[in-house]
Parts: sequence; C-alpha cells; structure tokens
Amino acid sequence: MKLLFVQIGDMHICYGEKFSETKLQKFCDVLNIHSSVDEVFLLVCGDLTNSGNEGEYSATKRILG
Repeated sequence: MKLLFVQIGDMHICYGEKFSETKLQKFCDVLNIHSSVDEVFLLVCGDLTNSGNEGEYSATKRILG
C-alpha cells in the first residue's frame, strides 16, 4: 500500500477574505498527480486562522471540509 503524507502549515485564513479557489485547485492538481497512491493524509499544522474568531474558523472548515 502506497501512502502520501502532505503537510501544510500556517494558513492564516482571514474572515471575509476570499480564499483563492485557484490556489486550492492547484493544490488538488498536485495531489492528483500521485494517482498511484492508495491513501493521502493531509496534515495541517500551525495557525489555521489569522485571529481565531468564529468567522475565520467557519471559513477554514469550508475550505478543509
């Protein structure tokens, strides 16, 4: 079984700031290059939001699922 671990750090998502769907699509495209991988683990560490308010965490949840 082939595993792929991907680490993203310090996203600092801001409330009211539109997260670039182009950046997200590019990120997904890179992951799709590894089509021979059985499982992908996304490790998100560091600061997810800029100031930690509820709106920023809601945005982060939408982005990360």
